[in-house]
Amino acid sequence: MKYKLSCLAKLINDFPGILTRRVLLMACLSVVVTHSFAQTPDTNKLFVPIGRDTSNKAVDYLTLRQCINYAFEHQPSINKALIGVDIAHATNSINLSGWLPQVSANGDLVHYIQQSSNGTTVPTTGTSATSTRTTYGNTFVPELQVSQAIFNPSLLYAAKSAPFYIQQAQQVSDSTKIFIVSTVSKSFYNVLLTLEQINVLKEDTARLGRSLRDSYHQYVGGIVDETDYEEAEISLNNSKAQLKQANENVVPEYAVLKQYMGYPPAKQFNVNFDTLQMMRDIHIDTTQQLDYEKRIEVQQVKTQLALQNQLVNYYRLSFLPTVSAFYNYNLDFESNKASELFNR
Repeated sequence: MKYKLSCLAKLINDFPGILTRRVLLMACLSVVVTHSFAQTPDTNKLFVPIGRDTSNKAVDYLTLRQCINYAFEHQPSINKALIGVDIAHATNSINLSGWLPQVSANGDLVHYIQQSSNGTTVPTTGTSATSTRTTYGNTFVPELQVSQAIFNPSLLYAAKSAPFYIQQAQQVSDSTKIFIVSTVSKSFYNVLLTLEQINVLKEDTARLGRSLRDSYHQYVGGIVDETDYEEAEISLNNSKAQLKQANENVVPEYAVLKQYMGYPPAKQFNVNFDTLQMMRDIHIDTTQQLDYEKRIEVQQVKTQLALQNQLVNYYRLSFLPTVSAFYNYNLDFESNKASELFNR
């Protein structure tokens, strides 16, 4: 660079006239300044979208609705809440099964290795009597038992509280969905805001770069003092710092959005939005009154209150007796031979 400047100075001195020398000096300095600014990094290349796949694979572009739908299918917390609803249904079915008839069957099979010699005499026709054993070597006694609950305080509490347990599990699922919609939307717009800030800062940096070059030329020409040139340089450096900070912020913001969506960290995607649709979605009915009864938090508190009331009623009725009906049926198979056990 010093060699080039010395050559230019020698060339300028060869031209006659002060005016001509000044014009050539300003032109040469303009070329030098332009060359020096060309050596600075291009701010447009500082930002690489997080959705860009280095393996040259196709990258998905997801809208806000698509992000929410993806979260509904893959977010572990929503899947856990849906499983909780199924668990509530299964638990109620188990608790209410006590109202169904309870049927059981059992049997006792007994084999005597050695029979007792005690016996009783049974008179027969004629004057003689025969001795008959009262015990048998093999016996089998099956029994069928059927019982039906008519009134039971515990079963009554289970029947009345079952709908509230289902409602409570469903409200937990709805609350989780509301939370996912809220967090995914906030994260989506945070990413979108940062990307738009990056675009604005790119334009601002380019504009300040041109302003710095103009200020330098004016400073060299004696139109402005050195302070204006330094202020332009400071503004450009601040804009570059803000652009770099925005580029660094977009990476964790994408990571947070992926976390709320349940999106695989290794895969990449870009956010996509329609400005006109966003403008249409902004409009809301401001004349509509707030209805706190529709808040999911209020509904959950009411469900808990209903369950507590059912528990209080159970303790109040727990002194009542349990009423049930039962039916038992027995058979008795006896024989000294195992092969003839079921013949009589």
